[in-house]
Amino acid sequence: MDWPKSERDVSTARKRALTLLDGGGLRCVWSDKRLTPDTLAMDHCLPFAVWPCDDLWNLLPVHREVNGKKSDRLPLTAMLRNRQ
Repeated sequence: MDWPKSERDVSTARKRALTLLDGGGLRCVWSDKRLTPDTLAMDHCLPFAVWPCDDLWNLLPVHREVNGKKSDRLPLTAMLRNRQ
């Protein structure tokens, strides 16, 4: 099976998240850390390596460090339970 998309594009989601940062209320969906323009990353909930989808439903605002630790893996059960 060939995927038509090979490059990630999170620009639309990132722009929207940056507008929400102005109020200071945007937090990481996985760690609850406060986000700033420097720490903001967009996480593919279903990893791009598994499902190459940049649709907004699959992109979540996260802290850059948390995103690096999650990498190309599905969210751990513990992550999901902690954020219910």
